[in-house]
Amino acid sequence: MQTTKADRPLSRGEAVSLRCIRIADRVVQTGMDITFLLILLIGLYFLADTMHVYYNARAAVTMPHKPAASDDVAVLKELSEDCVGWVTIDNTSIDYPVMQGIDNYEYLNKDPYGAYSLAGSVFLDSRNASDFTDDYSILYGHHMSGGFMFGALDAFEEERFFQEHLEGDLFTSRGDLPIRVLAFVYTDASNELVFDPQYEGAEVLPEWIRENALHYNARAEGGRIVALSTCKSPTSTRRLIVFVTIEESEDEE
Repeated sequence: MQTTKADRPLSRGEAVSLRCIRIADRVVQTGMDITFLLILLIGLYFLADTMHVYYNARAAVTMPHKPAASDDVAVLKELSEDCVGWVTIDNTSIDYPVMQGIDNYEYLNKDPYGAYSLAGSVFLDSRNASDFTDDYSILYGHHMSGGFMFGALDAFEEERFFQEHLEGDLFTSRGDLPIRVLAFVYTDASNELVFDPQYEGAEVLPEWIRENALHYNARAEGGRIVALSTCKSPTSTRRLIVFVTIEESEDEE
């Protein structure tokens, strides 16, 4: 019977080549398994990190430190010496402590407890008076999906939502100050009138807001103005702002 090539014994050279091929195959397969495992671990890390970011962005995390009454503002300092207030818009997820750093970068990626966090904190412009006695103050917060942080401001673009969510509170060192939603506006980050609380000629701001508002509540006119500002997207200079006014009694004024 004729012996085929497949049946004949392998030469030493062929055996070595076959052994090398098998080793190379095992090395490639092991490399693929390790690569898959690394990709899986990296994916799990980013998933856990994202969950951590959104966990820290929830208002519920800091709720134990929210003042329960107008004479309970000392609880703010129990959270942090940098905590200067608490902003709430009724029946929305905007219910956060307000921090103030040495500049406008400190709390971009730092939570109210002082730990690193991509969600950052809601913070007051470092140029503003910490007791909100300026005629105009600016609050900043990250625009996060799911209605977290100032991502919740998106909802005010819809007119019905705007009209149904016009009231809130601002707890400060001066006590609980009722606020009213004044306007919903889009503008650019380069707008000095809006983003410089010490801008010369700021007396024209109320008129600018009225003329540029997508939605406007004339009943909230008068009083000190506070801007709640967030970016529209990470790569855009476009800013989304909900302006509110502080309602103060004559004694407070």
